[in-house]
Amino acid sequence: MNLGIITPRNVGIGDAIQYGCIPENYHRNTGKKITDLSRSFVFDHNPFVSRDQDADEVIDLWNHKFKPGHHFLSKSERWCDGLGLKKCYLRHPRLYIYENTGYRDFAPTISVHCSGKTRGHLSDKVIETIQSKYRDFKILQIGGEKDRSTPFTDKRGLPFFESVKIIAESSVFIGIDSAMYHVARCYPQVRRKVVIQNSHFNEEQLQKFHPYKEDFDDWIDYDTEYFNELDYDIGITNSLYKI
Repeated sequence: MNLGIITPRNVGIGDAIQYGCIPENYHRNTGKKITDLSRSFVFDHNPFVSRDQDADEVIDLWNHKFKPGHHFLSKSERWCDGLGLKKCYLRHPRLYIYENTGYRDFAPTISVHCSGKTRGHLSDKVIETIQSKYRDFKILQIGGEKDRSTPFTDKRGLPFFESVKIIAESSVFIGIDSAMYHVARCYPQVRRKVVIQNSHFNEEQLQKFHPYKEDFDDWIDYDTEYFNELDYDIGITNSLYKI
């Protein structure tokens, strides 16, 4: 049986990148490639994907139904369970490009994404803190042309895979819940620091905030560091001055 997958074209980049964990896990469990019927950019470099064979069964990933009442340690593990795969070999998405460039061959670089489709913009306070804490680093701002401006080296508006390369070669990624954060998750060697902003989470919500809690399981991960905008730690988030 050949399995085909359909991915939506009208969702955000981050929403699509979550599927980057599926083909390798499927192949390592079954020995078969998945057929990408939507020709998603997420699979452009994926060696475990086929685009030239028919599918005997088709799964619409966006509308796939998961069994209720399960707790998972990663989004990847959730997908393996949802697709009936016995073992989860890959716990994060992969884009299969720029994985061997290695930031160690370059000057220390910070990639920063300051604006998100649903999370607004990093505040002036956060920008100033990053600028101060990483003043000895090369700081590159990636993202869309209309993202907020900053004092950092402007790399906004680049083609998607050029932004991917910048992230892959960074020692640290700093940002919010955004498309570029999901890109950074494809590169475990890049240290990821995400700011949970006051404009979206109050102190009470931060106390309850943790990976794979209900309503958050679509993006929060255990291997990311989380920060708030205050001068003290709350729950799993560190104070901003520790960023």
